[in-house]
Amino acid sequence: MNIGIKRMRSLLTAVIALILLGAMIDLGSTSGSTRLYVDPPNATAKVGQTFNVDIMVQDVDDLFTWQILMEWSGSSLKCNRFTYGNFMQQAREGSVIGSDAPAGQKNVTVAGYIDRFSAGESVRIYDDFNSENNKIESIIGYRLIMQNNLANTYTVAAHGKVDTYPGTSKSSRIEPSWLMCGEMTSLPSAGADGSGWLATIQFQVLAETATVLNMSKNYPAYTYLLDSMGVDIEIPGGPEDGRYLPPWKEDINVDGSIDIFDISSIGIDWGRYCGSIRRNATSSTAGWTDPSYAYTSNDAYATCTSAVSSTWKSYGFVTTGWTGVSKVEVGFERKTDSGGDEKVKIEISNDGGTSFSTAVTYTVTVSETTDTLTWYDFTGAYAWAPGTPGVANVAVKLTSSKTGGTFTKVYVDWLPVRVTPLPQTYSPYTDLNGDHIVDTSDLSMVAVKFGEQYAG
Repeated sequence: MNIGIKRMRSLLTAVIALILLGAMIDLGSTSGSTRLYVDPPNATAKVGQTFNVDIMVQDVDDLFTWQILMEWSGSSLKCNRFTYGNFMQQAREGSVIGSDAPAGQKNVTVAGYIDRFSAGESVRIYDDFNSENNKIESIIGYRLIMQNNLANTYTVAAHGKVDTYPGTSKSSRIEPSWLMCGEMTSLPSAGADGSGWLATIQFQVLAETATVLNMSKNYPAYTYLLDSMGVDIEIPGGPEDGRYLPPWKEDINVDGSIDIFDISSIGIDWGRYCGSIRRNATSSTAGWTDPSYAYTSNDAYATCTSAVSSTWKSYGFVTTGWTGVSKVEVGFERKTDSGGDEKVKIEISNDGGTSFSTAVTYTVTVSETTDTLTWYDFTGAYAWAPGTPGVANVAVKLTSSKTGGTFTKVYVDWLPVRVTPLPQTYSPYTDLNGDHIVDTSDLSMVAVKFGEQYAG
């Protein structure tokens, strides 16, 4: 009975050992599975910018031929350039030399494996002290006749050796929304082993719309790997596609993550302006009914039914850092009950309303039953300066009038002022909220997403 139990235990131990060994073997084969993939898997760039992706292979044996057909949205991306990598040109095992090969001659005698060499093939000749590249012109017995004289002497004692660099034939075709390319070893040779770089594709962004760089769709018909016997090399799970992702506006340097570099960009442009700056009045004088309703565009109206005048002021332009003014405009958003010959005279002041410029007159000639915004250019009204008198003390006056007949009611929804300062001192990419100044609101937007990564 005890002998039977011992035998049973021995049998169970052997079974468990085989199971564990099998698991280890499976684990090893999984970790070494061949991959064909896009690196980086997620890329991003702004409109007009370019980015590169590499086509990579991992853990492959005897790769003799490869081909990919990649598709993408032609409205999002344009393929600018395609470059082949160096993986297929890696050195193949050759042979040690059979005798010393002096400098100045073309003959290199190998000790064996002459079938690994072919006329026309590129080779690397090297030992412990020197190395050079050459090409085989012909083969006689175990003697390789090189195209060029040896620049160095290679000896058996210094472990002299010759390895091959087989040439490849290549083909590629680029269309607006797809690319087909491939490479094949052109001389009798074993395929390439290991992991490495097959190609690089450069894209230009046409529109910030996400798209897949799709190789897997065409596997294995047009995207494949073959060994030197012409047999498909399995890619478990298929090729791994890439993606173009539109950049987050908080990712100012467009590196795929929100980090200290984006905060630094905000810091560099802190307090600077770009483009035009729009401000609303915050005080007004009597005349028009409810003049404060024209502070913002909110469908609440300052109105008039007779000849009246009001001044809107306190626009709050902060001109610190300005060296000049490029443009000054007044926005006039209005509507009427019906067409008539009512007129609204628009004047601008650079001294808070003490004096005014030559007027621009708006005439109600047709019915405008919905809000209409028009910008009037007052750049030439004054030699505008950033301070006072100038933009910092700007004011706008509206005066209504009518010649004969019944006065048609005029509604004013909004009366903003828009100024383009000088100098234009920063990239608009740091003005995240579009208010034309880089300040705490932009920094807050970066801080909210700090540490997040969406590409790369």
